[in-house]
Amino acid sequence: VSAYAIANSSSVTGNVNSWSSKVWAIVVIIKNTGTSDATLDELFISGKPFSVYDNSSQVNASDLSGTVFNGLPANIVKVTGSGQGGDWIPGSNTYPVPAGSQVTLVIPIASGDGFISGQSIEVKLHTAAGNEYPKSVQLP
Repeated sequence: VSAYAIANSSSVTGNVNSWSSKVWAIVVIIKNTGTSDATLDELFISGKPFSVYDNSSQVNASDLSGTVFNGLPANIVKVTGSGQGGDWIPGSNTYPVPAGSQVTLVIPIASGDGFISGQSIEVKLHTAAGNEYPKSVQLP
């Protein structure tokens, strides 16, 4: 598992409030080198389930490859790679990572949730088998 963060200046629009906010795309690359499939079932950001952060917003985010996700709901993680793709809502559904495959997660994080530039956050993936994969990422 490897991870990095990209800063995106973005307009964040919520159901109740609208504000201009700093947005980061946390990009996590997962390579399942094992012989068994893995199933992601939860994502934690700095020790809290991803679902506790403001999920009423929509953000614009991009990864280093230049892939842009406009209007990405803040509670959805975009997944690409190894013939897979789509959306994962941590805590609500699971996402398979087949043996031998590599997937990339794009996780939207907004300053409206209390994050600031320079802050180190822990991104931890949890699998249905109970394994955890933590990674520390500094927000640019």
